[in-house]
Amino acid sequence: MESHQNQFFCDTCQIALNSKIQFDCHMTGQRHSRVVKSRRLSFSDPDIVVSKNEYKCIICNMSFNGTVPLQDHVNGIIHFNKKTRHHNKIIFDDKIEIKSNNEYFCKTCGISCSGDIPMQNHVNGILHAKKTRNNSYTTQ
Repeated sequence: MESHQNQFFCDTCQIALNSKIQFDCHMTGQRHSRVVKSRRLSFSDPDIVVSKNEYKCIICNMSFNGTVPLQDHVNGIIHFNKKTRHHNKIIFDDKIEIKSNNEYFCKTCGISCSGDIPMQNHVNGILHAKKTRNNSYTTQ
């Protein structure tokens, strides 16, 4: 808070107010809260890149022209699902071949899956366990 010639100024929102009462109301208001939250989000979230008035979500590869649309996106289910998958990348052993079109091939079982989650389900499944066990007996 700065006082400029009988005005109060909010550095965060870049707004001048005429009195201490207006300033106090502003500090507890929705606009100030949104600006504080958006600045906190943009500077503390490594998946958000800020340049001038554009906000970009790296995970979803989407751009926003303001903090409110960005906040709506970050709070949404699509972002949540992509962020969860992004930060929980599944690492497979050398028996799983990952092709460029998001297709996964299990060399042990000879089957293809269309994504990392279906392949993880396959690797955790009975068929794969049986084939892995059978292959370990034949290689000993």
